[in-house]
Amino acid sequence: MENGQAIVNAEYTMEAVSAKLSVSYTINNEGAVKVTQKMIADKSAKVSDMFRFGMQMQMPKEMALIKYYGRGPWENYSDRNNVTDLGKFCQTVDEQFYSYIRPQETGNHTAARWLRVTNKVGGGLQFTGRPTFNFSALHFTAADLETAMYTRDLRPREETIVRIDYKQTGVGSASCGVKLAEKYQFKEKFFDFEFEVKPL
Repeated sequence: MENGQAIVNAEYTMEAVSAKLSVSYTINNEGAVKVTQKMIADKSAKVSDMFRFGMQMQMPKEMALIKYYGRGPWENYSDRNNVTDLGKFCQTVDEQFYSYIRPQETGNHTAARWLRVTNKVGGGLQFTGRPTFNFSALHFTAADLETAMYTRDLRPREETIVRIDYKQTGVGSASCGVKLAEKYQFKEKFFDFEFEVKPL
């Protein structure tokens, strides 16, 4: 306890990218949680670049409405967001899934300032960036999307899977074309990421 707030600290070793990760959760008496993450990677290690960095959580399936201030209304990525608008949008979780011929990464939104995931009467959680974040809210996990051969093989889960990401590499060309521009690649070896979760 510190200044009337509960603080939980955790340390992780991320062997796949030769990095150390520290996470701090600061919880106040209103139930708000400030999440602070710091990653430091071994610059001399030869490892693959990360695809994304962030956190995910499961919420009940009835938490199926989203309202956010960020880039939308359709999915967008660091290298594919110039045709989206920066504004406030209200959508459903079902609307976040795009039915590609073969299931893959889908439903991401960039430059989010805040996100609310709620039920029909407005109960749920609000995520606030410090300053911004990427997010997705789906009825599928990343593993569901990666292992299914066809969209018809997918079965929506009984949960809403929310991802809050610091960053994600650009998607580039799905089949051919030039290599992804370096400014859209995820090569950072040190960074801080912070956001707040507040009950509604």
